Amino acid sequence: VSFIFWPVIASLIQTWSRSRTFAHGFLVLPRCLYLIWLYREGISKPSPESWGWVAVALPGFGYMTGALLQNFLLQQASVIAMFPCLVYAIWGKTVFRQLLLPLGFLGFALPVGTALEPWLQDVTTVFVSAGLQLSGIPFDRDGYFLLLSSGTWEVAPDCGGLRYLLPGLALGYLYAAVTYRRPLRRLAFLTLCSLLLMLANGVRAY
Repeated sequence: VSFIFWPVIASLIQTWSRSRTFAHGFLVLPRCLYLIWLYREGISKPSPESWGWVAVALPGFGYMTGALLQNFLLQQASVIAMFPCLVYAIWGKTVFRQLLLPLGFLGFALPVGTALEPWLQDVTTVFVSAGLQLSGIPFDRDGYFLLLSSGTWEVAPDCGGLRYLLPGLALGYLYAAVTYRRPLRRLAFLTLCSLLLMLANGVRAY
């Protein structure tokens, strides 16, 4: 798979290299393999699933659709999704279920999340404004610009904290996969991680 779809994988590596927001992608595969190693004792005997090749065909169709539409993100997502589908086809649904959480970590390799930047920028602006009010510092706000006596400050898109949120959630996912067994506890922990990361970024920006 890596050889056939190498141009797409190479594009992922280039994105990780060029963007600090997605630089954590270099650590996704090693961490995924680490989780699989931790789960090794609970893995059942492989039992190939013939219907699994139908599942493999789905991301293949997604890849072809992405190529026709020139949607590189769809191609990247399809290639990433192909690895869990191959596990399902070759080792069977039981092994697939047992490794679903480690395999899900591969999703952090995708360069997604930039659509959240405006929202995160708004949250950070509100947080900084509230901090200034509580500190008794006079200021005027004009969108993302804060006018203080010391000058005009801008809450830029980078201040939204996406580059902290994504790696932080990746670490939180890794911790939840190792520590908790119940899905609800894992979800609650990741939700708490998201809130704390946004809070920490707001303090940093202030």
